[in-house]
Amino acid sequence: MTIAQLSTRTILASLALAGTALFLAPDSYASDQAVCTDPACDGDTNAEVKAKRKGGWREGHSPVEIAERRRMDAIAEAEAEAAKYPIVIQDYDPSPAIWKLADADTTIYMFGTFHILPREFQWRSAALDQIVLDADELIVETTDEDDSSSDDVLVQAMVSKLLDRDRRTISERLTEPNRPKWQKAVEMSGTSLAAVDRMPIFLSMMGLGLGFSEQLGSKREYGVETVLEAEFKTAGKPIGSIENGNAVMANLLSIDEKLLIADLEEGLSKWDGQTMEGFFESMDTNPDKETEEDPFKGEHDWAQGRLEDIDETMFGESEGSKQVYRVLLIERNTAWAKWLDNRLDQPGTILVAVGAAHFEGPDSVQAMLEKRDLTAERIH
Repeated sequence: MTIAQLSTRTILASLALAGTALFLAPDSYASDQAVCTDPACDGDTNAEVKAKRKGGWREGHSPVEIAERRRMDAIAEAEAEAAKYPIVIQDYDPSPAIWKLADADTTIYMFGTFHILPREFQWRSAALDQIVLDADELIVETTDEDDSSSDDVLVQAMVSKLLDRDRRTISERLTEPNRPKWQKAVEMSGTSLAAVDRMPIFLSMMGLGLGFSEQLGSKREYGVETVLEAEFKTAGKPIGSIENGNAVMANLLSIDEKLLIADLEEGLSKWDGQTMEGFFESMDTNPDKETEEDPFKGEHDWAQGRLEDIDETMFGESEGSKQVYRVLLIERNTAWAKWLDNRLDQPGTILVAVGAAHFEGPDSVQAMLEKRDLTAERIH
């Protein structure tokens, strides 16, 4: 199914109608003994009260008319919300990439995801839906339960670093010309300077990125993992994780912040201070990377099964960028390949749904599996 002719505004308005179905159901107002509890019915005259008892209603205050007003208000609210964001048009049937790793008694489907997406972005295919039905278990990167039960010492160390009062803010570590630019970028992203400025720079940049993504309408609640986890919970199927999220965060926080500050300084110096799109383009230390006109090009490519040849150079040429690439992709993909290898010893069918970037490029999970003499076959 495609939605080439439908704007996001139209889709949201349609969903709003579903939300008011209860008020429009005939049984909701069929009884002659119905009582108007809407505040609009207050202050009636004695004659109007008598009319209500006989099943009559003051003009504009019957349950049907009130429900209609609520329905129209919901549509207007949905249209106003959708108008904040760029329109997403998909003129294709989604067919995202899926791989299979299997032996005699174990099948592991590997599906690359987007953690946050615009509302109503279409990414399901018939093949994926069948796999979701067939899978005995869902595996994601990490779950809230895993993070909350992880090593207390690790968590305490992270919190201590985040709350260290002697820690210099990002603004204090930037040069004078770039401080107001940094503060403007934080403000434009919709995040709090008081919170972001004291955080480790890697987390601060993630916060700005998420804030900007939300301004475009992309949210976690519409992301692939959120949707799949809800489906597996409803079906009573277990949900596991492939890694410990706190351990990964600790590794990211161990990256030399001086290198990341240097990257931020360079990006801010190039930024004209006009748009958040321009800010992130300025932060890209890869001089050969082309600017995308469509903010959702990556999502469209992913939904159509197009792979990007992600490698170290795409993260940038600075030493800080190389370290981020190593921790985010190389180390994790190596560990995940080992996890998958070990998981083949346990019979059953599972769906592994993790970030799409982990299945792309020379350091992908598939490449790490090849080093273990295992082959993941692309089936879609």
